[in-house]
Amino acid sequence: MSSMWPLGVLMSVLLLGTTPQSVLAASPEPGASVTSAEERTPVGVARDDHFELTISTERERFDVDEPIPITTAIRYTGSEDRFDIGTSYGGIIAFRIEQLDGPIDLGPARRAACISDTFVAGEVRDVPFSPSGGFDMDDPLADMLRTILTEPELRLPMGTYRITAQAEYGLQGCAGSRHLEASITIAVGQVPEVDPAGAAGAGGQGLVPEPVEVLDCDGAPSTIGADLSPGELDVSGPDPAAVLRASMRDTVYLAPRTGYEALAADAHRMLFVYRVAGRVKVAVLLRDDVEPSASTWQVTGYRSCELEELGPDVDLGPDWRVWAHPDGRILVSRRNSSHCGWERVWSLLYQRDPLVEYLRDPEQHFRDVVPVPYATGVRLPRQASDTGYRRGEAQLWAVPNGRALYIVRDDGVVERWSRLDGGVVCN
Repeated sequence: MSSMWPLGVLMSVLLLGTTPQSVLAASPEPGASVTSAEERTPVGVARDDHFELTISTERERFDVDEPIPITTAIRYTGSEDRFDIGTSYGGIIAFRIEQLDGPIDLGPARRAACISDTFVAGEVRDVPFSPSGGFDMDDPLADMLRTILTEPELRLPMGTYRITAQAEYGLQGCAGSRHLEASITIAVGQVPEVDPAGAAGAGGQGLVPEPVEVLDCDGAPSTIGADLSPGELDVSGPDPAAVLRASMRDTVYLAPRTGYEALAADAHRMLFVYRVAGRVKVAVLLRDDVEPSASTWQVTGYRSCELEELGPDVDLGPDWRVWAHPDGRILVSRRNSSHCGWERVWSLLYQRDPLVEYLRDPEQHFRDVVPVPYATGVRLPRQASDTGYRRGEAQLWAVPNGRALYIVRDDGVVERWSRLDGGVVCN
């Protein structure tokens, strides 16, 4: 079976900002302010024949969960005393939040209803930031996305983000649509910048341990990454933190995508770690001297504790779901490849040695290799017991014969997932 790995009915949620626009008496100055990199004010400006659009925030870097104030204004710069347009019911401006090193991508979303709007000569409108967008209710990030869309202040998890203000209007009602976009880029809780040469002194070496040496595992380290060769992850560049983010986003390893911090550095090496409750569970080594002809960073070492130790908050990417136990252990389920038409099939890795996995297979692709078929809306068997694992409000129950697992969804509907008893190959 080709690395299979399921869940739920796909439900789309669309949340639109409803904050009204207000009129200001004067336009903000869109130019950059101070010269210090630490204090630089990100500003985005866009113009067309009729409007000037600006978006800005206080600085380039914010802490995780710190409020991020966004200031946006649109100025009418045309020559007419009165300028009539058609626009969305929610207003001329909508916003997009795009994570450049991760899965978040929200908006812009607009209400379909068209209304008339009028600008007068020189008018400037301050547009309160009001995020909008849609997401799948079964997305592992659903709770976080809902929070981003509904909280009064913008707060974001670790990552690099582009925030865009998009003006959309029509010159004849909502026909002849015009678009204008201005963006800023910010970093949230990013890996600290470390000067490798400065960290070790002049040409220092030997200050960076091997990844496996810093792990603090409950059991033996995982063998994943033990035979990693330089260049295997096929990502390189001048910025070690950026190379780390790209490598963890694209790796075939079941590895945390985000949440790393710099631990040690010397002239040509940097070690980043991922912690759970303060203990190092993943360590990644980068070097810039693998290719003598170019000073370019790449991942040369990766070691991790076993999957069960990565914690309930681990970000494994958009195709993975984490089931958490109160004692800190986790199980994972995974969406299968669309290559063979299995994208509605999910697999849950219940036991590693010997391997036991269960399938959510509503289209019965694997009916010949399961003891009982997948079903939904069933009764929870009397002999079923609660495993303690949770994903949000959903519960995971097991039966003594192990032929199936039962998922009690957060809406109370019970799904029966089938144990996989044979191999299937996707060619």
